[in-house]
Amino acid sequence: MNSSLSLKLTTEGGDFYGEGMRKIVVDDRERGGRLGELLARDPSWEVEWRRLEIGDYLLEGGVLVERKSWSDFVLSLIDGRLFGQAERMSNLPQSLFLLERDESFFEMKVRREAIQGALVTLALIYRIPVLKSMSADESLKFLGYLHHQEWKNCLCAVSRGGYRPKGWKKRRLYFLQGLPGVGPKRSVQILDHFGTIEAFMGASNEQWREMKGVAEIQIKKWRKVISEK
Repeated sequence: MNSSLSLKLTTEGGDFYGEGMRKIVVDDRERGGRLGELLARDPSWEVEWRRLEIGDYLLEGGVLVERKSWSDFVLSLIDGRLFGQAERMSNLPQSLFLLERDESFFEMKVRREAIQGALVTLALIYRIPVLKSMSADESLKFLGYLHHQEWKNCLCAVSRGGYRPKGWKKRRLYFLQGLPGVGPKRSVQILDHFGTIEAFMGASNEQWREMKGVAEIQIKKWRKVISEK
């Protein structure tokens, strides 16, 4: 494990985890496990136990965690469950696998290449991160770190770094270029057509179609970004 990450995960107290009570929904089938017991005993976590259709731990900002022992990960790969779970998880805004070490894994006869291939498939095909934990205690720290990142970024808000334009017109164009499929030329076209960002945002799909070269898939993406909660 990366040494700097290990240092952060073992930090205790202070403002590391953010402010206030940390909330988490835990699948009720995890209640008897070591990590479930640690969460239930930890006064800094507010735990809600209920049956989850997907995953095992749901942080209040929307990050879903599927926890597996290393052995269960291998078994789910062998019996075909793994990629079915990954398919369902990939449809969610944010999800990840948390693999927790167990000694029985070392007694299993499985090719290293098969495990590596599965990890590559999860990362590249399904775009799902995989974290590796050495124990339930470390898994608890991972959950705390994930919660802290959500709190730090205002529940998963994305920071847009880099270039910052000067001048109001350039700022308007830059604002529009944050939308899916909107580059420099399209942003100019939008302002020329609608006059203001407000008019564009309040326009109907039919009004968007009046702009030359706008595809239906782009209209759907704009509507999704602007209108969905």
